[in-house]
Amino acid sequence: MGCLTTGCPDMEQVPAASQFDIAGRTITLPVHIRTARQWATTWLVPAAAVQTMIDYSGLEVAQPLPGKAVFSLAFVDYVEGDLDAYHEVAFSVLVRPHDAADPATAMEQARAFGTGQVGAFIHDLPVDQEFTRAAGTTIWGYPKWIAEIELTQMNGSTACSVYCDGQHQFTLQVRDRGPFPFPAEMPPTYSWRDGVLRRTTWDLDVTGGSARPGGARLTLGSSGPLVRTLRRLRLPRHALMSATAPRLASVFGAPEVISESDAAAPEPTATPA
Repeated sequence: MGCLTTGCPDMEQVPAASQFDIAGRTITLPVHIRTARQWATTWLVPAAAVQTMIDYSGLEVAQPLPGKAVFSLAFVDYVEGDLDAYHEVAFSVLVRPHDAADPATAMEQARAFGTGQVGAFIHDLPVDQEFTRAAGTTIWGYPKWIAEIELTQMNGSTACSVYCDGQHQFTLQVRDRGPFPFPAEMPPTYSWRDGVLRRTTWDLDVTGGSARPGGARLTLGSSGPLVRTLRRLRLPRHALMSATAPRLASVFGAPEVISESDAAAPEPTATPA
């Protein structure tokens, strides 16, 4: 990944397309997140179930093993940055690049996965503050919507509980430390909104991050939109791995429009704003 820069760009040299009016404020790209904390968990899930879920995007899930896809559930505590302080929960799936050769054999897919030739498709992205919702949907087309998100520290782990209209959706508890280093690089993200597929590259700088096999416990609520999504994925009881970053900074650049279509939108998790 590239080096992070914290200096503000010269406003007179920034193209108009890199500036956005969000709720009366001017946001200039790239967007800097200066201080944040992140916890993430991944599972191996049936590729067919995930593919059906993201078919609207036009992307194809990556399969590190035949018939298996990688689903990630992450939560982030954004402490200070250009989009203010907020909490966020990301539902993402590793996908083949939009311009990957097709079709690919199982061996070719495994090789591409092992060399990092994948992207992260963001299927759902609840947040708990309105400004970041507006910025995320407007600039990058991220599927942000407002939910209630609570983080709790407990006995060497952190739990994230998510509520939709007061109804408990799930609680994800992740161990705060692991014996292995945090993944060095993150793939570009793909997002789909109103028929437009976008790709966004971003830089990440992690201090003190770590990972471990397993290390997470997911408890689902009785009903609700996120409960339905997680049940649909048929998650195994044990996570593949979890990772934590006690301190991170990131930089998000401008999105690249990949395609536009009239494809039907997925059933919305929450009422679009």
